[in-house]
Amino acid sequence: MPEFRVFGRKYEDYYTKVNADNAYQALELANQQDTIKWFQLPDDDTIEAIDVILEENFDQEFDTPNQDIQLNSSKEDEWPDMSNGILVEF
Repeated sequence: MPEFRVFGRKYEDYYTKVNADNAYQALELANQQDTIKWFQLPDDDTIEAIDVILEENFDQEFDTPNQDIQLNSSKEDEWPDMSNGILVEF
């Protein structure tokens, strides 16, 4: 029987407290807070499977970089653009 690698995701909810004049200001203040001021809410959410790959193909698909895809070496942009290989192996 083949073995599959299944990826899952669990969404977590958080809360924080702020002093504000109205709800809009409360949203703005909460978005500006450091993440350490947010507290995780306990929940019973289950892990939801989102993707599956045959285990024997995992190394080929994820662990070894595709040599056909290269990024340009420009330092002008924070996020480099692809210079070729956009549709390789599709």
